[in-house]
Amino acid sequence: MNEFQLCQHRLRLAELSVGGTTVRGMPTGTTKAARSSLRRTRLYTLPTTSRSSFVAWLDQQTRRIAKSLPEPSWGVARKVLNIFIRSCVYDAPIRAHFHLAAVESWLEVPLDQGVGAGIRACSGEDLPRFANKHLTPSVNAGYQAAARRIARRAGTKPIHLESCWWRVEPGRCVCARELSG
Repeated sequence: MNEFQLCQHRLRLAELSVGGTTVRGMPTGTTKAARSSLRRTRLYTLPTTSRSSFVAWLDQQTRRIAKSLPEPSWGVARKVLNIFIRSCVYDAPIRAHFHLAAVESWLEVPLDQGVGAGIRACSGEDLPRFANKHLTPSVNAGYQAAARRIARRAGTKPIHLESCWWRVEPGRCVCARELSG
């Protein structure tokens, strides 16, 4: 792909990262605002040298996206950003161009109520229930830490566990248990 095609492809990934159900319960205009904000995310500024600098970048981008929403929400902003970054890492041309292989193990699981229920079920931890609209950085950190522990036990990366908890029966632990034997 040439530079123009890569740019168009990245913009397409930004659009596809935010569907109506992704921002369910948020005011009208949230989907459009989130997509617009993701399109302005500069992947070339994404740090690939350390997990701490990557997380600091995520925090900065999350605050930027949250401010752009009709009803600012840290949790909704973090969810759409995590979905977008995951899509970019999973996409071969974008992954190669922006050297994103380095961040795959640092990716956060995009949280929603179903994924949260899966993490609670598989971890056995008493994590607080949440709605993305009200998700806080500290609650997110607790869930991400639990997801990392589950992934370690299962011999995989946290981001790959998301598909195990997407649209499954609430509270069921699947995938992690099967992967770990």
